[in-house]
Amino acid sequence: MPAFTLRTCRGLAALAALCLLAGDVSAETLRHRIDVVDAWIRRPNKLSPEGRAFFTIVNHTDLEDRLMSVVSPGGEARLRLLHATLSPYVEEVPSIAIPAHGAITLRPGEYYVVLGDAAESLRPGRSVTLSLRFETAGTLDVEAMISNQLLGNLRKKAP
Repeated sequence: MPAFTLRTCRGLAALAALCLLAGDVSAETLRHRIDVVDAWIRRPNKLSPEGRAFFTIVNHTDLEDRLMSVVSPGGEARLRLLHATLSPYVEEVPSIAIPAHGAITLRPGEYYVVLGDAAESLRPGRSVTLSLRFETAGTLDVEAMISNQLLGNLRKKAP
């Protein structure tokens, strides 16, 4: 039977510490491997009396995740999907799947978030903090710019 020396014990302690550290890093890394980009809000108008939020969610992990809810300063928002069929209809959805190593874009005419904020609080040029809650990644806060545009966020991107 091998004898445990001080050197062996130190090696085992270092290995155990690395394992613990790797466990913490992977949990923390998973939390930050979801990115939300190009977030913007279309303010209410005559055709749509509610503010709507749009953004792209990028999942860098090996696991599918789900957007479970969005909260804005006006309260809990609703996740919706517009079905573009002969007779278009809107369906409220409980969550939105983001595939592993994939992305999903919420855009006019597809998925979108209906905000509960009052129209007067959604002024173009300002930004609103949205808190997105994911099934696995937890909560992520995102700044969304408010726009008057009906079809999309047409702001210029930096080269």
